[in-house]
Amino acid sequence: MLVREDAKLMSFTLIDLDSQLEEVSQLVHGWSSEQILSWLGQNGMLEMAGNPYDPNAFVFTSTTGIKTALSISDDGHLTVVRHHTTHRQK
Repeated sequence: MLVREDAKLMSFTLIDLDSQLEEVSQLVHGWSSEQILSWLGQNGMLEMAGNPYDPNAFVFTSTTGIKTALSISDDGHLTVVRHHTTHRQK
């Protein structure tokens, strides 16, 4: 099982968190928030958004330069801001 998960990680290229949210959600399912943040940091630039109402708010910039606002709960659920709406990971 671990080999299959490692192969998935190695073959996945994160280009745009917004358009790839479903795939990313499947890939990181069951991960802690720390693991997800670490993985995002390895696949682009992750900055704290500085939102006083949501200390878990970040801005992710992919290696292609596409920015996505997101929040991550302590249990690893992603909420991504898309076109003035939010979409929470299933």
